[in-house]
Amino acid sequence: MITKRIEEFQISTATHQQIQILFASCFPEYPKDRTYFKQVPTFRYLVWESEQLIGHLGVDHRMIRVGNQSVSIMGIVDLCIDPAFQSKKIASNLIQKLNELAQQHQIDFLVLVTADHNYYRKHGFQLVQNICRWLIINNHQMLGIGHRRIEESLMVKAIGDKKWNDGMIDFLGHIF
Repeated sequence: MITKRIEEFQISTATHQQIQILFASCFPEYPKDRTYFKQVPTFRYLVWESEQLIGHLGVDHRMIRVGNQSVSIMGIVDLCIDPAFQSKKIASNLIQKLNELAQQHQIDFLVLVTADHNYYRKHGFQLVQNICRWLIINNHQMLGIGHRRIEESLMVKAIGDKKWNDGMIDFLGHIF
């Protein structure tokens, strides 16, 4: 298996086609004509077995505001593994690679939205219940600003010494 971290703008058309095939097998509701749901990620970790793309982890790097503090985050986007290769710790390895990268570059938190709390708790994430504000995007159009709790879905993992607080989260953009 080969894992590569690739900046979004460097991904070839052929690789985007492989990402679409992988997403179709993992996310049946995903838009068929693109490799992102709301917005393109900053970079991706991609895993190949021979010539087949079998793993994906998109990352959105940005600053957000939590209460009265600004924090640097990496948002996890569309983590998926080809069903034929699941249960081989590929996703865990991708999360570990992102964790190491975040530590090397003074990122404060990893953030994600998921219904699978147990899996991410095993990797040090905690469920939070902050009120959130974000840019609502649908089909390449801004529809407004969302302002509410994202019930039972928002998880964070501290990387550095900063503590997550209970203040309002301003995503300063869309939710990944």
